[in-house]
Amino acid sequence: MLRIAVCDDEENQLSQITLLLHAYLQSRPNLKGQVDAFLSGSALLAKTESTGSFDLYVLDILMPGLSGIDTARRLRALGDGGDIVYLTSSNDFAADSYDVQAFFYLLKPVEEAKLFQVLDKVVEKQNQRRSRAVLVATADGPRRILLEHIRYVERVGRCMRYYCTDGIVDSQTIRVSFREAAGPLLSDRRFCPCGASFVLNFQHVTGVSGQNTLEPLADVLGLTLADLMHCHDSRQKDDTPPVPLEDFFTMLRRQHTVDWHSVRTALLALSIALALWGIFACPGRLAVHWRTLSDGSLQADGWMSSLVIFPLFAGFEFLSLELWNNFEQTGYYRRWGEVNLFIIHAMSFGTPLTRLMRLVLDLLFFFCFGFLLPCCEAWLILLN
Repeated sequence: MLRIAVCDDEENQLSQITLLLHAYLQSRPNLKGQVDAFLSGSALLAKTESTGSFDLYVLDILMPGLSGIDTARRLRALGDGGDIVYLTSSNDFAADSYDVQAFFYLLKPVEEAKLFQVLDKVVEKQNQRRSRAVLVATADGPRRILLEHIRYVERVGRCMRYYCTDGIVDSQTIRVSFREAAGPLLSDRRFCPCGASFVLNFQHVTGVSGQNTLEPLADVLGLTLADLMHCHDSRQKDDTPPVPLEDFFTMLRRQHTVDWHSVRTALLALSIALALWGIFACPGRLAVHWRTLSDGSLQADGWMSSLVIFPLFAGFEFLSLELWNNFEQTGYYRRWGEVNLFIIHAMSFGTPLTRLMRLVLDLLFFFCFGFLLPCCEAWLILLN
């Protein structure tokens, strides 16, 4: 069903537009729809907060209080992805309409045929979006899942677990990183990564309980709460301009962390290169253990073939990097397997202390699980 919200501060204009929208729905018998009328942007926002977003917003621009542009900005700040069509008597705001990704901009008085043509395009676009799907390889064979049915996705071990409106679907073992495997989802504006191994569909987010829930999210993203809420920071001076508005999903996709996957790949390549260098540069037996003599000099008393020791180094490097990768994918100290989403959010690195803890853990894994073995390989080559 197509849920339409129309907002205009003039009652006669509001009635005319509402009648046109009802006429459109009646002329399309295969399309079920509902039209809600509002005399102000604040009334429209209150309705969306209480009952959820609409599929289509038909807005006037010049209104007292919240203008049509400001109303749309509030909707976008809340993560609302509904299409917006402006009906206004002025063409001075066409550029502003692009800031909120408006679908169309029509001048009053609007012609019925032109409005119906625009509405047909809106319906076609939404039908295409509803039919978008992802193909998941499962143990029972390929399965097609509609994107709008996916609530969120998490990585469990080496599989991707899809939590859908009609149940849970587990993929087969993935051979790439979680972000790469989730690429088809992240290409859709409704989906956003929330951590190293979670992707959330904001279409199914019905609300946020309290501002405290947003503070850890803002901290993780490296934003102030004012940035996240798209409003003026009360701690700033009065003459300081408000924080520029930005698309909510674009902000969430900002990258503020090191790409440790690439770091691990580089470390493994370095270990393999050193192993090959050691095999060819130091053929035969190598001294792998030394003891100290009475005069302070070192004497080798342990030997091993270079064809054994260097492949062992490379193998241990691979295992340690894989262990590091598994710890990172499970959030370090989050328990393995299926975890309740609310517990995961509660344990997210949301405070400065826990962010510092994660930095320390990242550096610890880098030096102990990644950098140590290549250093041992290089030291062994130099000693021999």
